[in-house]
Amino acid sequence: MRTTITFPLKLSPLSTLFYIESEHIPPSNYFHTLKATDFDISLKTHLISFISQLSCTFDPVLPYLATNYLDRYLANQPILVTTH
Repeated sequence: MRTTITFPLKLSPLSTLFYIESEHIPPSNYFHTLKATDFDISLKTHLISFISQLSCTFDPVLPYLATNYLDRYLANQPILVTTH
């Protein structure tokens, strides 16, 4: 089933991304879920640092969006739990 989203007034493509943001944010327990598994939180820190370094000469919105997509990806992927 396809859902139709109606936008107020006329939004630019970038504004549209921010408008629908609330429909795609990770759940409120996202960080707690990462910590409860064997996911290495420092990996996320390194990835965000890498994103910042790569995007320092681009639009300031880019690191925000990239980090946001990283969080969405991690929130929707099963975390592999290693057994020792």
